[in-house]
Amino acid sequence: MSMTSRLVRSIGMVLIALSMALGLAGCGVGVGSPSPSICDGVSTEIGPCGGRPTFAGTTCESLASEYGAVLDRALLEIVRGPADVGGNAKSSRVIQAEAYVTTALTDRMVAIGVIERCKMPAFLDAAEMGFSDELKAGIGHAMYDSQPDVSYQEFLDGLARVMGGIGKKP
Repeated sequence: MSMTSRLVRSIGMVLIALSMALGLAGCGVGVGSPSPSICDGVSTEIGPCGGRPTFAGTTCESLASEYGAVLDRALLEIVRGPADVGGNAKSSRVIQAEAYVTTALTDRMVAIGVIERCKMPAFLDAAEMGFSDELKAGIGHAMYDSQPDVSYQEFLDGLARVMGGIGKKP
């Protein structure tokens, strides 16, 4: 993967995080109801309204298992889906799904007080057990819209960066 591709992906992740933060901040400011593009505190461009993933696990192991299954479903929808949805390419939707699912996971981890106990890379290794063979074979094609295709390991490396807050104080 070229340095430019990595830079673009990193900038994309920062922009997603920033847009999520701005969406959350915007809900409590001003008079009236939230913008129709914000649902449950998250931009509807990042995740579906009312469809925010929930996690029931109470241990790092159970949360990792749930996370792997939830992220697998979200990413397979993109891998199997059209190249463009509402002006968003697969590569954008992959970043959005990773951020959306990981945010829901970390919210649960903070709420039950385990985020500091769940250490990376062990957490991602456990979550990876929930990734299907179809995801492993297809995600590298979707990540940069085939320009270029990347390895499954490069996908995992990028996901590890998205999950960077796990194991650290919130």
